[in-house]
Amino acid sequence: YQQRQEQLLEMGELIIASTTKPGVAMRLRVALAKLCLETIGQPARALEHLRESLPGDSGNGEARLLFCQTLERLGKADEAAKEYRRILADQPDGADAYRGLARAATVLGVPETAAACASVLSFFGAAGPEEAIWLKSLEGTMTPQGTLKLASIPLPKDVRAIHELLATVAPYLGPVYPSSMPEVLSPNHPVALACADLA
Repeated sequence: YQQRQEQLLEMGELIIASTTKPGVAMRLRVALAKLCLETIGQPARALEHLRESLPGDSGNGEARLLFCQTLERLGKADEAAKEYRRILADQPDGADAYRGLARAATVLGVPETAAACASVLSFFGAAGPEEAIWLKSLEGTMTPQGTLKLASIPLPKDVRAIHELLATVAPYLGPVYPSSMPEVLSPNHPVALACADLA
């Protein structure tokens, strides 16, 4: 089986070398990169094909994700994280890019970024079992249990002064700015669900 895959790879590379159609070559390079990464286990060779195809096909989301995954497999988590961020700048709802950035951030030792990515996936309804379990395990390490008191958060003096001012005037703002929300939200209300996720 491995020998057959190698032959397929070599044939594809011969076609790329002989074709005069850049679009065909780019699509074939992405397919060969996927073969190298996922089947043959040659991420360095996959990276070569992707580096050749991406400059002419930067809008190819599959190729960009494959490029990031290849960087991860090569142990280049910092480069992968940068590329995942570029993808998310162009496509803020890219669940696979959030997953990849979470993996890269974990390797880089930045659990806050990983947690934020997992939270976004949860918000999108795209969190899988891995993200759900991972988020649960972070609850104890990222935030203390119970209610956070403002005094325990290091805030600049001007922010603390604004908070104290608002605490003083808040009871009088109700009649001036009446809330359009009901007094008690149903458990299925989006705000209640968001608060339950944050709690």
